[in-house]
Amino acid sequence: MLNVREIQTPAYICDIKAFKGNITDFRKAVNKYYPNYHMGYSYKTNYHKDFCLAVDKLGEYAEVVSPKEYHYAKELGVRDENIIYNGVIPDFANKLNVSLNGGIVNIENIDEFKNFVDWTNAKQRRIELGVRLNFDIGNGIISRFGFDTSGEDFNFLLNKDNFPFVTIKSVHCHISQARSLEYFRKRVKMMIKFADVLGATIIDIGGNMFGRMDDSFKEQFNEYVPSFEEYAEAIGFEMAEAYPNAEKTLITEDGTPVVSNAMHLLATIIGVKQVQGKTFIVLDTKREDVGASCICKSPSYAHYGKNSNHVENAVVFGCSCVEIDYLIREYNGPANIGDKILIRNIGAYSYNTTNNFITYGCRNVVQMKDIVF
Repeated sequence: MLNVREIQTPAYICDIKAFKGNITDFRKAVNKYYPNYHMGYSYKTNYHKDFCLAVDKLGEYAEVVSPKEYHYAKELGVRDENIIYNGVIPDFANKLNVSLNGGIVNIENIDEFKNFVDWTNAKQRRIELGVRLNFDIGNGIISRFGFDTSGEDFNFLLNKDNFPFVTIKSVHCHISQARSLEYFRKRVKMMIKFADVLGATIIDIGGNMFGRMDDSFKEQFNEYVPSFEEYAEAIGFEMAEAYPNAEKTLITEDGTPVVSNAMHLLATIIGVKQVQGKTFIVLDTKREDVGASCICKSPSYAHYGKNSNHVENAVVFGCSCVEIDYLIREYNGPANIGDKILIRNIGAYSYNTTNNFITYGCRNVVQMKDIVF
């Protein structure tokens, strides 16, 4: 076992138990309302090997959006039938392979869709594809992704004579800045309608849900943060109303909700100073290591070290020489050089986005189960 005060920093702390628990808890919550359900884990949210392997062992999908991510999934031993391949990057051969081997490929534009139509026509061979749809749910965002359901490209999909050897088996959407229960009910209702029109047997409503978080982080959002159970009820109830026999498969694509509280970042205080009456604390890490949570909000934290030199309303910065390297915007507690700070719940868009700007990106990962706090 490792004492937290002795760990070489910066280091990501991986809590695989929390990660698995999030997946099984959400799956159980949805199954209360709708039994025919699977989750797709968004690889782009956090590539850490232990997370990706756990998803496969739990029998859920790997959701990938690029050739790089597809090949990574294959290196980990994920079968094509357990892959959802989305994204805007043309990758005909690999997407075709996923489709032919029973996986899900969601095409988001007409040009790529027609490439598959041309192949099937030439080969006189049938394949199954999914399509990503773009529709207005009233959140004020016009996305660039997917088939506009009010446009000509969608009309092409409505006429099956245009693709005699292609079966549309999945309808897919992913809608940003729409995390409320109201928006999820709207998207499910719309997707049910489009699935019935296109004859799809899979309804993939994407992600962008809130996950589990500390109260101090939750308070920074200017909206209600639903629980797993509330999302499950909103989604599952609508599906059960439409399909009481659960004949269609429901999929959600989750990254942030299942990984955020499953990875933390441990860093060491390397500087404490006063400037014009303000206290600044410097850690041996940087904003790119902590990731999206410190860019958008101020993540929660825990202190490990000497219980002295207590500071109030301090700002915690990274060690790079740029003014925007904010990590924690309001820190209250002991601040001694050599103390450890655990920046909590940073699993989403951190491990994946760290880079070598000024300092080497953090690549040290320690298992939570191996640490004594």
